[in-house]
Amino acid sequence: MDSISTDHARLRAHALTALALLFVLSGCGGGYTSPSSSSSSGGSPVSAQVSGTSPLSATCGNTVPTGLTETFTLGSAIQPQVAAVPGGSVVGVWEQDRWTGIGARAILAAHSTDSGVTWSTPVVLPFSACGGGAGAGATYDRTSDPWITFAGGGV
Repeated sequence: MDSISTDHARLRAHALTALALLFVLSGCGGGYTSPSSSSSSGGSPVSAQVSGTSPLSATCGNTVPTGLTETFTLGSAIQPQVAAVPGGSVVGVWEQDRWTGIGARAILAAHSTDSGVTWSTPVVLPFSACGGGAGAGATYDRTSDPWITFAGGGV
């Protein structure tokens, strides 16, 4: 088999892994269950089920604008996106604690270096008030539409 065929076979295998993760995340209906101890360097490996109870503080990102009757679903994890690169690296992102109107309280991410067999502890990304960021949008209570992709060479 030439190197192009080998690369295509690897890419196909990683795409199937990413698709399987998408089904796992989209069918789970929950957020992430925080372990009793976590690592500040991106987390320790967890089982293939990446979701469970929300890791977000009950007081962040829960302000309802005047005149609206919206609520958020604590523990919901929706709109998962996954990307894989040859070599077994897979990254997933999703909305955490979705509002009934639009948006979620935060975007979470997790990664795997063994084609999805084990996953890092999910981390809250700094794109909303719950994410604790300081950049544009970090003061907003809601965030939406996560997306992840890799360029050629895994960048």
